[in-house]
Amino acid sequence: MLAKIYIYDGSFEGLLSVFRELILDKLEPINIIQELSYKPSLFNDVIFINCANQKDLSDFCIYIQQKLSNKAFKAILLCYLSELKGFEMLLYKYLTIVLKKGLREIHNLSNPVIFEINKICTKVMRECHRFYGFLRFRLVEGNIYYAPFEPEHNIISVITPHFAKRLKNQDWIIHDKKRNIAIGYNAETREMKQVLIDTNKIVLTNFEKTIQELWSIHFKYISIENRINHKLQMNFMPQKYWKYLLEKNN
Repeated sequence: MLAKIYIYDGSFEGLLSVFRELILDKLEPINIIQELSYKPSLFNDVIFINCANQKDLSDFCIYIQQKLSNKAFKAILLCYLSELKGFEMLLYKYLTIVLKKGLREIHNLSNPVIFEINKICTKVMRECHRFYGFLRFRLVEGNIYYAPFEPEHNIISVITPHFAKRLKNQDWIIHDKKRNIAIGYNAETREMKQVLIDTNKIVLTNFEKTIQELWSIHFKYISIENRINHKLQMNFMPQKYWKYLLEKNN
């Protein structure tokens, strides 16, 4: 019998549609893979799952939240945003375990699946909290504050609500350059939405250039040269986040 591999379009809605079909029909996959990542094989029975309609998907989400909890549903989202290899099957195992054994099972860290899901969620949320402090906004032409970054995980949708509250009186754009996803905030309407970015049109204002120059000078002269500890700096601020930090690139 050929191994059944379920393929989806890569979206969160597509993944939920796969889970819906598998759980409601009590099917057992050998793997769940995004369409772009699948490599054809003669030994696999491939089943492509289209996104369920909005009502069916909404009903399934309500079912999951009622059977589990908002915390468990959030774990599913964070694990999806991690983009780690093989997260789909891990999530499916997580769902089936908790649906079978009950909500208390999400705290059972002796279960390797539950432990791994918790570890991934912690890793994703840790990166979110880091960027609450590490994200740097630059004033660009159009009186818009622009913040580029390249996170390890796809966290832009998680962190933007934080900045919508913190910078609610300013227009801004946060740009994940690694995935080419940008979310803009309009201070007048208090709305956030995904926007298209042409980086060639991102031009710093003269005021921003002056501020950056002054900040670089300030950072240089408050440093005590014989007390600089690069190892300690990297412990608090990993080097992978330095690319867009003005103070680390001047």
